[in-house]
Order: sequence, then C-alpha cells, then structure tokens
Amino acid sequence: MKRFEKIIGTNFTWLKPGENERAASRLRRKLTTCATSLLIALFLATMPSLTLGLLTNAQNETPSPPAQPSPSALPSPSPSPTPPANLHQWGAVTLFHGLPSDRVHAIAQTPDGVMWFATDGGLAKYDGRRTQAVIADGLPPGRVLALKTNEDGALWIGTVADGLFRLKGNDLEKVPTSQQSVDCLSEDREGNIWAGTRGGGLNLIRPSAVQLIGRETGLPFEAVASVCEDLEGVIWVAGQSGTLSRFQNGKWDVIDTEAGWTGGAAACVAADRKGGVWVGSRS
Repeated sequence: MKRFEKIIGTNFTWLKPGENERAASRLRRKLTTCATSLLIALFLATMPSLTLGLLTNAQNETPSPPAQPSPSALPSPSPSPTPPANLHQWGAVTLFHGLPSDRVHAIAQTPDGVMWFATDGGLAKYDGRRTQAVIADGLPPGRVLALKTNEDGALWIGTVADGLFRLKGNDLEKVPTSQQSVDCLSEDREGNIWAGTRGGGLNLIRPSAVQLIGRETGLPFEAVASVCEDLEGVIWVAGQSGTLSRFQNGKWDVIDTEAGWTGGAAACVAADRKGGVWVGSRS
C-alpha cells in the first residue's frame, strides 16, 4: 500500500460506505491513471536492457566480409570470320557497257575465254576488257535465242527467224534446219548437236549430216524449248507446251506423274555431272 501511495501521491483516500459518488469517480480516475503510469514505467525500464542486448549481440558478431565474386575465365576471342567458299562478287554487263540489248537469252564461253551473249539485239561478246556487238559477214542482225560451244571450239548460234549458224574463228556457216526459229541447243557425248526448233521438232546435227526428229519418229511435239543429254546418253527434251520427254533405247517416252514427275509445265532441262537431270518448270 505504501508503494501505491508513493506512486499515486499523498491524496490517496480510503472511501467509507455511503460517501458520495463524486468522490468515488475521482478515486476511479486516479486508480486508472496510476495503472497506466505503472505500465509505462515498467515498459521504459525494460527498454535499455533490450536495446543493450541487441547492441551487445551485434557488437560480438564479427562482420563477415562481403562475398567476392569468384574469378571466371575470360572467353577466348572468337576467330575472324572465314568467308564462305566460292564467294562471288556480282557485277553487271548492260546496254550501258556495250550490250546490244539488256534482254539476254543465253550465255556461252569459247575455249579462248571469250564470253558470248545471245540478246534481243543480236550477238555480243566480252573479251575481258570490253563488251561489243558482233557483226560478222553472213550473220543477220536481230534476235538470238540460243548458244552452244562444242569440243572443237566452234560456237553454235540459234536465231529467232534466220535459222542456225556455226562460228569458228572468223568462219561463219549456215546450218540447214527444219525450222528457222532455233530456241535451244545441246551437244551429246558423240559430238552431235541437238537443235530444238519452234514448230519443226528436234534437229540432230551430226558432223556430216542433219537428221530431223519430229512426230514421224516418235517425238511427242514439234515445238522444243530445251534439250540436254545425261551421263547415260539419254536425251531429255522440254516442249514449248510444257511436256517433258526423253529418248532412251531407241524410242521417245513422255514423262508423267507415274514416273515421279510432279506434273508441272516443263520449261528447261539440264544434266549435272553426277548423272542427275534438272527440270525447270513454269508452275
């Protein structure tokens, strides 16, 4: 009781039964204030020890040094990029450089290294220094569609309206054909020239004779767009109509979907060195 008197003060008074309610109310307020003050005093008395304990524990702990990143091996420098094999640098030979026309139908190279171009404006050549139109005695001006060089170095020239020509050196000769529009040329392993015409079938030009191959001999069309020979000696022909055919074992066959052909309209044929035959289509 003395402890409460010290905290509350000397005004602490015992109430006797029957005293007025005002005094009782004042007494209750003093008791409430006393209890609140006591709780605050107890809380403040414990704070220093809590704080001190936290500080002591923090001081006793040895601070760990920050983690050092483990050294990692530096990536080795990448080698310089190697240019791809057979990298070509593209250029252009145009009307500005001397071509008689910018529309080119065929290209061939003779053994002396000269490049020849079949254009809508006629025949042209490039000798490594300049490009120029070719004006040869007996070669009519106008559209050239096909070119082919053979083993003896001669250049065969197919025109749109003047037939087939053979140029070797400065000598030009006209070769008779079944039709004056020669659209494609090919050479077989025996040195024969195959000339596809626009409406006159195939012309097989042997060293000493010209043989006409058309519907009478089994060729399924007269207008020929492209011709080649594969490694087995089979002759492949694409017609102007898109029909694909081949000459094998003495007869002509039409290649259809049953033989593995996709059925598109054949536009050109070419044989590679491994025995395959490539067919370009229009669809």
